[in-house]
Amino acid sequence: MHRFIKSRKESRCRPFYPTACCELFHITKAVLLACCFQIFLIIIIGITYYYMELNGYFYNVIYFRTVMSVVGLAYFLGICASVSVLHVYSDNDHNFRLRV
Repeated sequence: MHRFIKSRKESRCRPFYPTACCELFHITKAVLLACCFQIFLIIIIGITYYYMELNGYFYNVIYFRTVMSVVGLAYFLGICASVSVLHVYSDNDHNFRLRV
């Protein structure tokens, strides 16, 4: 099993750029952009499925609403996780890196 060791970041280390957003942004901007994309996408999905329900595209509306609530919950949890990553990174103790 891998053990993570917390160590101080040296001044000569490059800033951390995760794979999110095609490695174009620093982690703080990438997390905010991912949150905005998630919020935008869940709004678009909700509006689309609502109009599909109004026009009779769904046979069992009860199942549709259950699935939409689960999808909405998954998006909400993803947004909360992204914000918590941003909060943890922007804490006072953000000058560390993890080594395996």
